[in-house]
Amino acid sequence: MTSRSVTVTKRYNEPISMRQSSLQCMQEKQATHQSAYNAETERSSRMKKLAYHFVTLCLFTKSDMPTSTGINTTFAIAGILAGPGTISNADIEWNDMGKGILVALYFTWHLTLCFNLGNQRQPQSVIEDGVNKPWRPIPAGRISPELTHKWQLVSIVSLLALCYTTLGAWQETAFYLFCTWLYNERAWGDKSWWQRALMNACGITTNRVATLRVAVTAIQANSHENFEFTNKGLGWFLMCASLVFTTIQVQDLRDQEGDKLIDRQTFPLILGDAPTRWITAVAVMIWSLVCPLYWGLGVVGCAVPILTGAIVSAHMLICRSREQDQTSFRLVAAWKRKKSGPKGPRKRTKEAILQAQRSAKHTRTDIDGEIRAQDLAEAPSSTPHNGSPNSSPSGGSQSPQGAQDMTIVSYDARIPRSSFSYYLNIYHDCLYVVWPVIDHEVLLTRLRNPDNKIAYALAASICSATRAQLRLSSDDAGPSTYQMAYEAEQSRLMLDYSKHQIIDGLLTCFFLHVFYSNTGRITKSTLLLREAIAYAHILGLHQDLFYTDLDHDTIQYHLRIAWILFITDRAHSLQHDLPPTFKLSPTLPELHPQQDAGLGSAFCSLCRLFQAFDDACPPDVRSNQVGFLGAISSQLRARHPLPLCDNEIQRADIVVTDSWLRVVLWKAAIPYVDANTDPNDQGLSVSFPTSVARDLLAKLTTLSSCALEAHGPGMMSKLFEVANSVADVIICAPDLADVDSAHVGPRDILCALSSLIASLRTTSNPALLTLLREKMMACALGQAGPGRLLQITDVPDGDLQSEEMNLVD
Repeated sequence: MTSRSVTVTKRYNEPISMRQSSLQCMQEKQATHQSAYNAETERSSRMKKLAYHFVTLCLFTKSDMPTSTGINTTFAIAGILAGPGTISNADIEWNDMGKGILVALYFTWHLTLCFNLGNQRQPQSVIEDGVNKPWRPIPAGRISPELTHKWQLVSIVSLLALCYTTLGAWQETAFYLFCTWLYNERAWGDKSWWQRALMNACGITTNRVATLRVAVTAIQANSHENFEFTNKGLGWFLMCASLVFTTIQVQDLRDQEGDKLIDRQTFPLILGDAPTRWITAVAVMIWSLVCPLYWGLGVVGCAVPILTGAIVSAHMLICRSREQDQTSFRLVAAWKRKKSGPKGPRKRTKEAILQAQRSAKHTRTDIDGEIRAQDLAEAPSSTPHNGSPNSSPSGGSQSPQGAQDMTIVSYDARIPRSSFSYYLNIYHDCLYVVWPVIDHEVLLTRLRNPDNKIAYALAASICSATRAQLRLSSDDAGPSTYQMAYEAEQSRLMLDYSKHQIIDGLLTCFFLHVFYSNTGRITKSTLLLREAIAYAHILGLHQDLFYTDLDHDTIQYHLRIAWILFITDRAHSLQHDLPPTFKLSPTLPELHPQQDAGLGSAFCSLCRLFQAFDDACPPDVRSNQVGFLGAISSQLRARHPLPLCDNEIQRADIVVTDSWLRVVLWKAAIPYVDANTDPNDQGLSVSFPTSVARDLLAKLTTLSSCALEAHGPGMMSKLFEVANSVADVIICAPDLADVDSAHVGPRDILCALSSLIASLRTTSNPALLTLLREKMMACALGQAGPGRLLQITDVPDGDLQSEEMNLVD
């Protein structure tokens, strides 16, 4: 029995052991597969990061690939083809020529990268690129200026190490990098004329000589011979540098007015326009003869360079307008193929500075008059409002005398501090809850210093934005709204904001954006908003790294600026069909309510509202992306609890913005789904805009028109979007609009909204009103019925009494 029992036991345990072994084997295989999958995912993530950084590096040098990399490599090839005339002891293997060209291309690209990393991270470069070349890495948000500086150091060290160990030409490379440091970091390009000319001559020539040495070193890598430049080659390099030094002043002929305004010492300003042209023309003719003779080309060889030089010189001496000077500059650049660099202020900047100086001298040109007249024509007429201590009862719109005042603005006659004090107090009382970023008392204290131009420009921009937003009329004695904006513009153009003053530059641009947006100058306002965002990118307000080691109050102040830029960028982009450019990191510190300033949680709720919209419908999402419609449907069904808010202006902002964003989400998703017509469905239903508009009108009955008007034309645009969506529903689904007279239908809602929009003083866009009237005609509505608005409400009496108590308080 015992042996039998043992036998049975063994037979019974054997399959159990096999099952356990099989299960263990399966677990091991699963772990192996999971490990392989994780390794593959990590490898794929690393490859994506490497590709992202590689594209970023390429974007830094994209503009200079043909002008720098291509030309320097061509110079190197020409030097190699010259053979013993340029280099000696060179064992040139023509089969390795392709290798030399490739190495030269890489070297000159790396050298250009070192220069551009230092040049494009400068504050002024970031601002200009944000407007003119927004695809560049820093304004595009791909990298911060601080990280760019680190990349620059790594790039310089790696290039010097490669040159010292493999490529050669480390002496030339080190000297070129020293020249770029002087040019970018020490601003030698903006000092005396000989320093600019010397930097250009040394930098351009050294770059090309280094490229030639690297190419020859790569070609004869397998040779034991050490090549050297011949005396004739060294003389040629010196001649090329002298050529650049004696003709570089041609680029200053077209920038004389701008250089004079910023006190830049250039050749034309020192010697005069005519002497500079003659000196440059003579230099071009001399070099056109000397260069071919240096290589012994003979009479026939000299003919082509001399003929080309004669054409360039004649054009320079005969054609002297600004546009023709630009052509002369291009001709000389093509004649000697120099590398481009900073040439002084851009055309728009220079013209604005020149206009400011002319205004200071009380001079007027026809162009100035046309520009100012156009500004007045585009300015909306203002209605009477007690906007200043001495406001006239007639108030009214701008008069022709106002247009004249707007043109003849004495720059020496600064805006008095009393005017700043009056409108800054209005900003604090009415609009601080909208833009909680300025302490008006601190700013007034800074204005006591008459030399503080940064505070002066900021105060002028805030006052102009406040007056335009609230439609405050001008008094006869004080400066007009346009004069304040003009003062802010011309003061800002004279400033070069250092890093600790960038916030002031950012806010000045932002409030000028508000001013131009309120006056219908959308292009101008867009550019100013982009400039403010460029300042934010320079500081890194969109990244959590910026807030490290800051105290709590400083963190919250900069967070409010970042969130205001984010909200404004999203709203402006949606209303004008533009791509947004400001993205906040999801790991930013939390924004807390500012209880001591009366903000409460309303501002934080508005920020969360826009963040929820951005999460549901990000700007780069595709309509067929997985989860797109689901996220939108969930967001439409969600009911965001509105905060308890005593401030009527904040309450109006949140109520209207919530309805507007819900309609925008609905419009983004409705083309891709089979929407139902159930009015009770709070998701992707055809009647969704009608229900949103009904709720909006019910909430608006507890608000005054002043609370809506405090938000300027942006509020009208949001209300128009809601009304326009209701009209589209009526046109596309007329059956939904058929209700009996006892109920409020879509047509009644549309009439009420159109009446409300037409009654606002901030309704300054006649095109939107015309479009809305056409939609109403298509909906069989001849005109709005303002009396019907009072009947469209289901607000309980308790809520109305509560709201009335809040208003009284």
